[in-house]
Amino acid sequence: MGRPRVARRAGLRRRHHDPRAPVSRRAGRGPVTEPPLHAVLIGFGNAGRMMHLPLLVAAGFEVSGVVATSAAAEARVREAGLPLMESLETVDGSSPDIVVVAVPDEAHEDMLHSALALKPRAVVVDKPVATSSAAAVRMTEAARSAGSVLVPFQNRRWDGDFLTMKGLIGDGSLGDLIRVTSCIARWTAAVGNSWRERSRPGLDGRLADLGSHLVDQLVNLLGPVDSVYAEVRAARVARGPNDDCFLALRHRSGVTSHAHMSAVQSAPVPRFLAQGRLGSCQVDGMDPQQEQLVAGIRPGSIGWGTDPSRPAAALTGTRTRSEPIVPGDWVEFYRLLRQHIQCAEPPPVLAEDAIQILRILEASQQSADERSIVHVD
Repeated sequence: MGRPRVARRAGLRRRHHDPRAPVSRRAGRGPVTEPPLHAVLIGFGNAGRMMHLPLLVAAGFEVSGVVATSAAAEARVREAGLPLMESLETVDGSSPDIVVVAVPDEAHEDMLHSALALKPRAVVVDKPVATSSAAAVRMTEAARSAGSVLVPFQNRRWDGDFLTMKGLIGDGSLGDLIRVTSCIARWTAAVGNSWRERSRPGLDGRLADLGSHLVDQLVNLLGPVDSVYAEVRAARVARGPNDDCFLALRHRSGVTSHAHMSAVQSAPVPRFLAQGRLGSCQVDGMDPQQEQLVAGIRPGSIGWGTDPSRPAAALTGTRTRSEPIVPGDWVEFYRLLRQHIQCAEPPPVLAEDAIQILRILEASQQSADERSIVHVD
């Protein structure tokens, strides 16, 4: 069994992009010579205000308008000194370069159609892109018909732990892979009030939320998935949203991956654990970028994307060594989107990727319901 082919950048583990560097035409390095690109932001809750806004600004976008979806959001927009738009119809004659949809996923499809009326070059949609793969297909086709492109916001492709693991797999440090485990699990005793914690038909709970990230990372590492076995349950509240999920994915490369998403895990578990024929690699702790953004730390600040207290990746087996965690860099998503708009380079994430991830998650729910292994179309 050969090692799965993994696309990687030269020198990924030794040389990484400095998030403080300004954006240029070539891979975000060098001074900005083009006029700023304009973005309209739909939604100003936690995702729009604390995540997308600072990342957009750090990548050189100018936020020319915000559509708030509540009175509280309107107040936050005014406090931030941003142009408040009552609706997308209030945008003046010029079309924005991109529109960012940062609202609950049940509203993504409707908001996409409204955004496309502005004729942007691209529409960024938070994950999960839709509540079903069929809806994601409709959204992708609608964007294409409008001359735009749907770009899923899969920011965790630029987590430091994921980039570290990708580099180690790509350079052969572990040999032929056998299994990769990815886990985001913590102890959250109470069910919250956010839309992610509501039970609903179709994909919901941890499977839809964190599953979108973990499965996307595993497919990015190991390639397409042939079949899945899953256990999906609501552990905290009967008939509530699922909050403890385990997926076993069989990739076409022959490698097996495990994904675990849980709100009822109190003991610490590795973020990544990869097993190969030359040894294993364990990565502990979480990428700090979300906590940094919530704390008001801006991309480009000293220490951005790093956590000094986080242990290095531990390699054991044929050779034993420690590998520093690559700094995370979510801004890279929007830098690459600039390159797509200005230089016709590929978008940072393809809409087809999101469709395939949703199909895997739907197969996972079916597997849990039927207690069987389900083939992924």
